[in-house]
Amino acid sequence: TAAETLGDTTIVVTDKTGTLTTGALALIRVEGIAESWGASAFAAGASHPLFRRALSAAVLGSETDGGDSFRGSALERALSEGVRAAHLDVPKIRRAFPLFASLVFDPKYRYRASLHDDPESADPVLVTLGAPEVLLPRCSAFSDGMEQHPLSMHAREELLRRAADAASRGTRILAVCARHLSRSARTLTRDDLARLSFLAFLHFEDPVRPDAAEAVRGLRAAGIRTLVLTGDHRGTAEAVGRATDIFRTGDGVLEGATLEAFSDRLLADELAKTAIVARVDPLQKERIIAVLQRQGDVVAMRGDGINDAVALRRADVGVAVETATDVAKDASDVVLLSGGLAPIAAAVREGRRIRETVRTVLAFLFGTNLTEVLAVGTALLLGVPLPFLPAQLLWVNVVTDGTADVALALEPARTRHGESTPGRRRGLFRPRDMMGMLLTALAVLVPTMLTFLWMLDRTGDLAHARTMAFAVFVSSQILTAFSYRSLDISLFRLVPWGNPWLLLSTFLSFGLLVAGIHWRPLAQLLGTVPLAVGEWWVVGSLAVVSALTVEARKGFLALFDRGARHVSLWSPAHVVDRKRV
Repeated sequence: TAAETLGDTTIVVTDKTGTLTTGALALIRVEGIAESWGASAFAAGASHPLFRRALSAAVLGSETDGGDSFRGSALERALSEGVRAAHLDVPKIRRAFPLFASLVFDPKYRYRASLHDDPESADPVLVTLGAPEVLLPRCSAFSDGMEQHPLSMHAREELLRRAADAASRGTRILAVCARHLSRSARTLTRDDLARLSFLAFLHFEDPVRPDAAEAVRGLRAAGIRTLVLTGDHRGTAEAVGRATDIFRTGDGVLEGATLEAFSDRLLADELAKTAIVARVDPLQKERIIAVLQRQGDVVAMRGDGINDAVALRRADVGVAVETATDVAKDASDVVLLSGGLAPIAAAVREGRRIRETVRTVLAFLFGTNLTEVLAVGTALLLGVPLPFLPAQLLWVNVVTDGTADVALALEPARTRHGESTPGRRRGLFRPRDMMGMLLTALAVLVPTMLTFLWMLDRTGDLAHARTMAFAVFVSSQILTAFSYRSLDISLFRLVPWGNPWLLLSTFLSFGLLVAGIHWRPLAQLLGTVPLAVGEWWVVGSLAVVSALTVEARKGFLALFDRGARHVSLWSPAHVVDRKRV
C-alpha cells in the first residue's frame, strides 16, 4: 500500500541534511571578528587564545566527546573531528569546566546553552552554540581571546552579513558565544541569554549528493514537486536548492518565523510558489503537510530525526532511512536502505509500475470475464441453450485466466512505466479502462456466440456447438492476453518474446485446451467432444480475428481520449479550474 501511494505522490517533502547533501559534515573554518583559521591551520591555531576558547566553548555547548567512536549527530561528529585536529583534550576541558545546568537544543529557539564552573573566575560561565541570527542580537561584546570589547551595531550587522554570505555558498554556520553570570546560583534559564560575548563562527561544509539533482529532475518529470523543509539558514538552503535544481528562478523561500502570521489559506497560496521553507520547526512541518493535503496533494515526507516523527505520521507516506532514529522509523511507512532522494524517485516509479500492473491484470480479468456474463445473458435473451456448461466456465476461470494473469503480472518493468502524472487519489480505473473492458468483452463475445449459433443451427448437436464456442472463447482469451501486456502501447511495438512467462502460459493453456477436448477423461468432465482439423482452423482464425479486434481498441481509445481533452478545453468546469489554479 505504501509503495502504491508513493506512485500517487504529488509532493515530496524532504529535509536537507542527509537527503540533498551527504550528511558528512566537516568543520572547515573557525572565524573570529578579526581572525580566521582554516582546517589546515587548526593545529597551529590551538596556541591562539581565541581559537582555543571558541573551540572549548563549542565542546562544552555540545555533546561531543572528541573520541573516535562518537555516534552523535553529524554536526557533533564534525566538531569532534575538528577538535581532534586541533589536538585539544576534550575530557580535560570537561573536567576543568564542570556542568551545572543546560538548555537542550529546541528547534523553536535554535540554540543550545549550558552553565559551567570556571576555574579562572568565581562566577559561572554560560556558553551557547546556535544560529547566528538568534545569538548575535543578544551579544553586547566580542572577545579577542584575552579581553572583551563592546560590540557596536555596525560590527554586529557586519557579522550577520558575513554569516549570510557564508550561508549563501552552502556553508552551515554556528555562532559560539559566552558570558559570566554574576551570581552564586547554579541554575540556567533562557532569560540569562543576554549581554553575550561573541567568540567565533564555526563553518561546516556538507557536500551535495552527486545524484540529488538527477533525482529531483526525475521527480519533476514524473509530475512530482519537491519541497525542502529545513532548520538551516535560508542562504544555506538556497545554495543547496540551486545545486540540486530544486530552487529555480521564480521560486520563493519562506522562513519559519513568518509562518505563524499566515492563515491556512494564505499559507496554501504561498506554498504553491515556494520551493524552500527555512528555519522551520517540527510542528510547522506538520502544519505545512496538513495544508498541502487539504489542497488535494498526496504528500510523501522524508525524515530521520526524533522531531520528524509528528510530520512523518501526518504525511500520506512517511519515509525514513536505515540510519534514522528508531522513533522516526516507527512513525514511517517505508524505511529505505540508503539515503538521498534517488531511492524515493525509484520507489515512485516502482509504485506507479505496481499500480499499472494491478490495473492491467484486473482490466484483463474483468474484460474477459464480462464475456461470460454477456454470453449467458445473450443466450437467455435469444431463448437458446446456454453456450457454456458450469464446468467449462470453471475451467476457464481457474486454468486459462489463472495462468494468463500471473504471466501478465510478471511483465518486465520496461513495458509498464506507469502513468506520467500523479494519481491524486483517483480510482484504479479510468473511464477509458471501463470502455476498454466493454470493447474486449464484445470482441470476444461476437465470434464466440456466432460460432455457437452457427454450429447449433448447422448440426443440431448442442455438445458440438458448445465445444466449438468453448474452443473459440478460450483461444481468444489466450491471444487477447498479449494485447494486455500494455494498456496503451501497441502490441506490434513490443518485443514478441519480451515476456517469456506469457509465452509459457500460452503454450500451457493451448495444451490444456486441446487436452480438455481430445483427452477422454477431461472431455467427459467438461462435456466436450473431439473437433476435426478443419474446425480447429476455424477456431484459430476466429481467435486471431478476436485478438486483433481487442488490440484495435487501443486506437479507438486514443481517439476517445483526444476527443475528451478537446471537450474539456471548452467546458465551463475547465475555465473555473484554470481560475482556481
